[in-house]
Amino acid sequence: MKKSAKVTLMFLSSFAAAVMNGCGKDDGGDWVEAKRCVDNNNVVVDDGFCETSGSRGHYYSHYYGGHGYYTGDRVYGGGRIATPGTNYVSPSRIPRGGFGSTGRAFVTIPPRSDWQKKAEAIGLIYHHTEGRPYWNESAYYSFTTAEIDRIELATNELHALCLKAAQHIIDNNRFEELSIADAAIPVIKQAWEDEPPAIYGRFDLAYDGDQLKLLEYNADTPTALLEAAVAQWYWLQELFPKLDQFNSIHEKLLAKWQELKPYIANTVHFAYLEPPRRASTPSYCAWTTSVGMQRRIVSSI
Repeated sequence: MKKSAKVTLMFLSSFAAAVMNGCGKDDGGDWVEAKRCVDNNNVVVDDGFCETSGSRGHYYSHYYGGHGYYTGDRVYGGGRIATPGTNYVSPSRIPRGGFGSTGRAFVTIPPRSDWQKKAEAIGLIYHHTEGRPYWNESAYYSFTTAEIDRIELATNELHALCLKAAQHIIDNNRFEELSIADAAIPVIKQAWEDEPPAIYGRFDLAYDGDQLKLLEYNADTPTALLEAAVAQWYWLQELFPKLDQFNSIHEKLLAKWQELKPYIANTVHFAYLEPPRRASTPSYCAWTTSVGMQRRIVSSI
């Protein structure tokens, strides 16, 4: 039986997007609000019904702003009269969840003119893939403080549930159902009992402004560390220095390695598989290790 359910990790789920507080400010991007077709009960219907208003005894009209975006949702907080000077768009053109709880979706923002050079200066050399930007500065999401608090709470709860699931698999010997090789089972059990130090993990979550859903928990070889811990912070400081970002990954990594220093007697190895673009995560992680700690980065083809 595992001795404790406490594994100190830093989670990237709450950091992986450019998360900012201070919603409701126009910072030069393309703010839009929702325009959708509703019936006389304020329920969202297909946009086409507004072109045939009056059919089947119902009255259909456009509803501007507020909340409730997709077919079957009940709208509120807006009205049937558009506000002059406000940009409206059908929710069908915005990724589900794009409006969040604010009722506004931040759709586009001009990338920095020299963003490639600035990304490379902080170590993010892999900023394009197949000729398209991998590090995309043309859009970002803005969250309220309450939304971030909720995502953080959900992340911690999901981690606890994952630990319970792992304990259940071990206690009930359900490795075969997960296609885990027999040779790996004793190693897994030993590691589970020994509880070696854990550094960080990444949760991939789907969020529609209301519900949160776990897509993947990457606690083995999670990437996007440099992007989340460093690149988006520098981006924020240059473009929105007065806003905030739920991002303390760098500081927590430094503190974690300092905490582990008494337990590490030998060189710490950071390994990655080719191609070289994969080197950014282990290189950055190695850089955060404590002063005097021996480290080595190794690669394999």
